[in-house]
Amino acid sequence: MLHQPLQVWVHRTYGRYRRAYQRAFPDTELDGLVLSHAMNRRLAAAKGFDFVRLTPTSRAANSSSAFAEGWAIDRHSVDEQIERNRKLGLSVQYADLTDLMLILDIRLGGGVMDAVNEGQKLIRPRA
Repeated sequence: MLHQPLQVWVHRTYGRYRRAYQRAFPDTELDGLVLSHAMNRRLAAAKGFDFVRLTPTSRAANSSSAFAEGWAIDRHSVDEQIERNRKLGLSVQYADLTDLMLILDIRLGGGVMDAVNEGQKLIRPRA
């Protein structure tokens, strides 16, 4: 999933995820999966991004990320951070840690970011 040569990115206001994904991957079985925007659409807007990546994931993983998304939206909606984001000049972000965990179908919910803290262990540099 992380290294697909073809990925589906849609405008953050577009809503027909399943149709877009099936046009790109007509042979992919999506039964029992939801198509998720790897980055929350409101967060993408706050960061100044027009496009979000679609990835199939389980309903459990998809519905478990609201807490982390809320924190990120709050952070990127303040004037100082909006200005920092604008100065970076980025138009898209592949993924942050919570996005990567969602793409990998890892449930983010539970205690206050407990699962994300566990996810950090996956990316720590080895000594």
